[in-house]
Amino acid sequence: KEILTLISFILEDDFLQKEVIGIEKSADDEYQFSVRSGNYKIDFGKLTKMDVKIKKLKAFYNKTFEDKTIENYKTIKP
Repeated sequence: KEILTLISFILEDDFLQKEVIGIEKSADDEYQFSVRSGNYKIDFGKLTKMDVKIKKLKAFYNKTFEDKTIENYKTIKP
């Protein structure tokens, strides 16, 4: 049930739908996303405050794509 909430959240957002290509769940119920745009992962954590995390993630993407520093990262944690 929890993963369905996450998948619905991703599918309802144009940016996430295009960017997220894989989801991994750890033993402690934290999630990590594989992405289309680079060789890094997004450590999303637990499925709490998803709106806030996504806003922070989009702000981070906007800045790092603009100044071309996104490839300097291996892991992003919103």
